[in-house]
Amino acid sequence: MPKPKLKQMPKPKQMPKPKLKQMPKPRPMLRLKPELKQMPKLKQMPKLKQMPKLKQMPKLKQMPKLKQMPKPMAQTSRGPAKPGRNNVTESSVKQESTEPGLAAIPPVGGSDSPESPSPDPDSSSTSSGSSASASSATSPGTSTSASPKPSGPPTTESKSPSPGPQSSGPSGTTSARMMTPEQEAAEEEAIQAVKKARHAQAELKKAEDEAMKAVDRAKSAGVGTVDYTSDEGDLKEDPRKFLIPAEYREENTDAWGEIMYNTDTGFLLVYEKYGKFYRGYLFSGSEYPFKKDQFVRAGGQTLVCQPHKKSGGRYVPSIFDIEIEVIAVMWKQDRVYRALVTLYDPKEPGELLLYNLTNLRARYGAAQVAHRLSDEFYKRAQTPIWEPPRKITNRDEKYQEYQQKHGADIINGKRLLLGIKKEE
Repeated sequence: MPKPKLKQMPKPKQMPKPKLKQMPKPRPMLRLKPELKQMPKLKQMPKLKQMPKLKQMPKLKQMPKLKQMPKPMAQTSRGPAKPGRNNVTESSVKQESTEPGLAAIPPVGGSDSPESPSPDPDSSSTSSGSSASASSATSPGTSTSASPKPSGPPTTESKSPSPGPQSSGPSGTTSARMMTPEQEAAEEEAIQAVKKARHAQAELKKAEDEAMKAVDRAKSAGVGTVDYTSDEGDLKEDPRKFLIPAEYREENTDAWGEIMYNTDTGFLLVYEKYGKFYRGYLFSGSEYPFKKDQFVRAGGQTLVCQPHKKSGGRYVPSIFDIEIEVIAVMWKQDRVYRALVTLYDPKEPGELLLYNLTNLRARYGAAQVAHRLSDEFYKRAQTPIWEPPRKITNRDEKYQEYQQKHGADIINGKRLLLGIKKEE
């Protein structure tokens, strides 16, 4: 069979070549102006002048080593001198350089020949300060005083060599490095003895105070068989002395006070000095009969309470015009049982007046009384018992004067009271 003719495949059409877009020609570079092409040359900074070389300080001469002191012939320690020995203390050494009458005393160095005072008034051997400076600048074995005048006679101290430290130095004590072991031991023993004696004195004072308080409590309870005499004297010699119990004070500790007055109702007014002011305490005479009788027999003064008198009319006197001395309060079962106030009224000059709280409120008003008494408590670093009202309308010129005079005392008392509360 004849072979079939294969059809020739048509030749693929050639794809037309894509024409590439010509890139735009770059713009020509901006040409700089000929004036800007060359940058101006920077001016060179002038060379700094070289600093002159510092002159080297001359080397300080080394101080000569001090020779150790030989063992002194006499006792020079700070301890107490023993009898029967030729003791030379520091006070005698100080007097040797100033008083010519003490020239026969041997120096501390132990030289056999006594030094006589220099007859030359210009010589520095009699000056403690110049002798110290001269001795520090000279070598051992040379004179420690200034060079004598050519015309004047040479002094004994300027000619004679000094093998050891001179005794006419400054008035201070010998340095520790120049002290011998025996001297150091004596000094330490004396220091410890002084500390022990001071501690013993403090303990004795504390024991005496406790004994006096115990005797006072016994006498207040009616026991008169116990007595005690200290360096301050016997308790019975001071009938005004009174022991304030700890529960009456802000510090919660006992303290000594003084019975100042007895009242017509039988109470004892006790004062305690506190800074510029007095704290007041009130005690019943029936509870302390011995102290009351002792005070009355000694001629103690009795105050009479002012009568109840209410201020009438439109005019009410200002409580800030008066001067309050103390506020005495008596406590019973954590409550105020009675309160008395001693004061000076300018209308009755020179006379100390005694008011109870009821009569004081009737005369000056409850609000003013509470305001004034709270400030008085703060001045004495005490907690106010009666708080003032929040608003007070009657604040006259007397109140402004009072604040100017005692404002700083009130602020200081509040600060002290806050410190006492923190300690508790």
